Amino acid sequence: MPANQFGELANYMDLLLDAICVVDVNGQFVYVSGGSERVFGYRPDEMIGRHMKDMVHPDDIETTLAKVQETIQNKLLPYFENRYIRKDGSIAHIMWSARWLADNGFRVAVARDISSKVRYEAKQRATYAISEAANNTQDLQALLKQIHRIVGELLPIDSFSIVLLEEATAEAVLCYEVASVTEQTNAISLAQDILHSQSNLLHHTRADQSGLTCWLGAPLKRQDKVLGALLVSRHSTQDFDASDEELVQFASVQIASAVERQQMIARLQQMALYDALTQLPNRSLFEDRVNSAITRARRDQHKFCLLYIDLDRFKQVNDQHGHHIGDQLLIEISRRLKHCVRESDTVARLAGDEFVILIEPVQHDHINLITHKISHAIAATMLLEAIPLQIEASIGYALYPEHGEQPNDLLRHADLRMYAAKRGSE
Repeated sequence: MPANQFGELANYMDLLLDAICVVDVNGQFVYVSGGSERVFGYRPDEMIGRHMKDMVHPDDIETTLAKVQETIQNKLLPYFENRYIRKDGSIAHIMWSARWLADNGFRVAVARDISSKVRYEAKQRATYAISEAANNTQDLQALLKQIHRIVGELLPIDSFSIVLLEEATAEAVLCYEVASVTEQTNAISLAQDILHSQSNLLHHTRADQSGLTCWLGAPLKRQDKVLGALLVSRHSTQDFDASDEELVQFASVQIASAVERQQMIARLQQMALYDALTQLPNRSLFEDRVNSAITRARRDQHKFCLLYIDLDRFKQVNDQHGHHIGDQLLIEISRRLKHCVRESDTVARLAGDEFVILIEPVQHDHINLITHKISHAIAATMLLEAIPLQIEASIGYALYPEHGEQPNDLLRHADLRMYAAKRGSE
């Protein structure tokens, strides 16, 4: 059915924004109006003679063929959506209405490009999903994984990276990333550009023989404070557009809000569970870890011990050199105690110059070796603001389950042994 068979009507059909398509029984285009270039990216002469399956999105071919049969059987298909691959490789969402002309053996269909509508609706769903995830997910890594999935469903990307600034050091740290090694290197470098410039948006494109490698990034900002950066990338024939930028910026706002909330929770937990001076676990966290140790010891049939450590004549240091030097001494003692035990063990500060250590698991005959190591480490001379100081400690221990099966009983037994050791050294 060549275009001239439509006569003057073909000229009017070419003015339509929609594309009028005539397809034969074999699925080949025999007539396409001028709207095809707007809808599919192909001129009519580039489509005529081609099989429609060659242009339908691979994931939609089976459904499309079923709809073709439905049209032939029912003569009319008022509404059907599928995806086509445009000439430039992008995806077009098409809404079709079609009629089967049995006498002619042709299917006449009108194709309307609804990509903008579909994209808008998908973006609305994505923004809602991101907001819901940000409000309902407490774990930051789990949240970033969800946002990565949501953004990836709407925006074809090859990498998704989150770089955060450490609160204490302002150092940029890669917090979450799914990317190839090459993309990872570029993502970190580009994230640094965002953090340094605090720009609203970073758009970077590199062309090579296989196409474009495009990065899109946005700062994670709350108020005027930059917390980090979000970066996505893809390798494609198409660059990111304004709609992509809008989505990435929205995601960055939600991530920034979640990061700020997580950091606030972390600060509150730090204040509640850790000693402000030494950053060691406090009594509350230590007792919680002892309870966990009891559970494991009962399950695995092993022993653990608590060491109770009290510094001798610490008050004299404060009286002679001031509390500032006393605080530095406590910090140094904390550091030495942590170096005396394994990372899996817990060193805590109860109060003042009193420390406790949970060693798990332990053999009874190793306790004397451990206490000797700790005593020797504490007694080593330390230099604080050019002041040489030497201090000793009294140490008591309690062994689970011989000396108690509850945290308070174990601490009380270790405390009594510590005082007995102190009286013996006086």
